[in-house]
Amino acid sequence: LPGLHEETPEEAENQLMMLQERFNSMQQHQFPPLQPELLLRLDGSLSAYLVSLIEAANKESKSTIELVPSVRSGLEMALLSLASQASGLPLPQALLIHSHFHEGEAKAPSVSTLLPLNGMQVRGSAFIPFTSVRVIGQENTNEAMI
Repeated sequence: LPGLHEETPEEAENQLMMLQERFNSMQQHQFPPLQPELLLRLDGSLSAYLVSLIEAANKESKSTIELVPSVRSGLEMALLSLASQASGLPLPQALLIHSHFHEGEAKAPSVSTLLPLNGMQVRGSAFIPFTSVRVIGQENTNEAMI
């Protein structure tokens, strides 16, 4: 992506198409088991899962896929989203609750610094049943309560 990654959008799209073909050809038992609470820990488990997922996709193929940065980032975001849905919590709260910071290993960062969401800022509390979303760059700064 211009100014962000060296690969072109076409290269990223081609890699996604190749991954889709490989994932579609795999049997369910060939995928590494997904443990949402581990992916949300922010302790390297997400990277380890992604490595095992790509190794499984490469296993039956003659060519090896090495993820380009934009595809890796997209897969990481998709896996985090899937894990938060499986936990039944919005992503910022799921990250806060399941991260190793929650267990007192270090001071927890602000939820807003954990994850920028494509130009959105998310505010809320894991203990209050609403989330406030503000779209950045819009003239109207009204917030939607969810």
